[in-house]
Amino acid sequence: MKIRTCLAMSLLFLIATIVTGEIQIPGSIDFPDGWRLNGSYPRDIERKFLVIADKTTAYKGDKYAFVRGHLISKEIRVNSGDTIEISFFVKDPALKDIGCYLYAYSSGRFLKTYTVFTSKSTSEWSQVSGKIQIPDTSPDRIDVVTVVMASNTGAYFDYPAILHIPAGRNAESVRYEAVADIKVKEGDYKSAMDLMQQALAYETSEVEKRKIISKIEEISEKKKHFKSCQKIAEVLSEAGTYIKKGNYKKAESLYQQLAGDKETPEVYFSGLCGVGGIKELRGDVKGALKIYESVAGEPNISTDGKIYVLFQAAQLYELEKKYPIARERYKQIIN
Repeated sequence: MKIRTCLAMSLLFLIATIVTGEIQIPGSIDFPDGWRLNGSYPRDIERKFLVIADKTTAYKGDKYAFVRGHLISKEIRVNSGDTIEISFFVKDPALKDIGCYLYAYSSGRFLKTYTVFTSKSTSEWSQVSGKIQIPDTSPDRIDVVTVVMASNTGAYFDYPAILHIPAGRNAESVRYEAVADIKVKEGDYKSAMDLMQQALAYETSEVEKRKIISKIEEISEKKKHFKSCQKIAEVLSEAGTYIKKGNYKKAESLYQQLAGDKETPEVYFSGLCGVGGIKELRGDVKGALKIYESVAGEPNISTDGKIYVLFQAAQLYELEKKYPIARERYKQIIN
C-alpha cells in the first residue's frame, strides 16, 4: 500500500511537468481487418472491395484496400458532445473524389449520415483527416456511430486512425493515453509509462487523473511481470543447456538464483520448481517431494503453478508406491 501511495503522489507531481506537442495517433496496420463494405449504399454504383496483399505498395503493414462504395468500421459507442477524430491514407492516379462520413444510430435504428470531410486522392499516398462532434439529437439520442471511408469512383485506402474523445476530456490527454494503450499491446511498457505520464500532465479532470494513475500502476505491474518472465526464460534456457551436458550442479545454482528472489513470486516459485526438478534428475525423490509439497502450500502461488507441483508430487508418490497419497494429490488437482 505504501508503494502504491508513493507512486500515486509522484505521478501527481508530474502534472507540473513540461508537456510535449501534439502526438499523432498510429493507424491500424491490420487494415482492412474489421472493416466491411456497405451492402446497400450507394445503390447506383457497382460496389467493390478488394484487399491487396502487397506490403511493397501498402502505405503501412502488409495489405491495403481498393474501395468503390462505402467501407464501414466497427461500431463505436458515443454520447452527445463526444468528438471523433479520423485520418487515413488514400491514393489513386486518376485523382478521384473521396470522403469520410459518419453513420449515426439510436437504439439500433439508423438516424443519419454526417459528412466529416471530403477530398481528392493523389497519385501517391497522402493523408486526409478531420473530426466531428456528436450532436445532441434528443429525443433520439445518438448512441452508436460507424466511420465510413468512401469513394463512388474507386480509390485505394490504408492505415486508418480513429480516436474517440469523450465529452469533457482533454483531447491531448486522450491522444497520449490511446498511443500508450497501443504500446502496452506491443509489450513496450517503458514507452507506455512515458506516454501515460504525458496524458496525466495534460488531463484537467481530477476523476480522469485518478483513472490515469490507476492505469499507470497497472502498466507498472505488467512491466515487472514482463521482466520477471524474461528473467525466468533466460535462466531456464541456460540451465537447460547445463542439464543436457549433465552438469546438474551448475543448473541447480542457476535455479537457486531465481529461488532467492522472494519479492517476485513467479520468479521465486520457478526457481524452487527448477531445484525440485534437479533433485528428481539426481534421484533424490525425498528432496524433490519436500520442495513440491512446500510450494503447493504457498498462499501466493498461481493456480497453474499449484497444479504443476501437485502433479509432479503425485507422480513421485506413484514412483514410491505411495498410492493413497498420490490419489489425494490428483484429487487436489481436480478440485
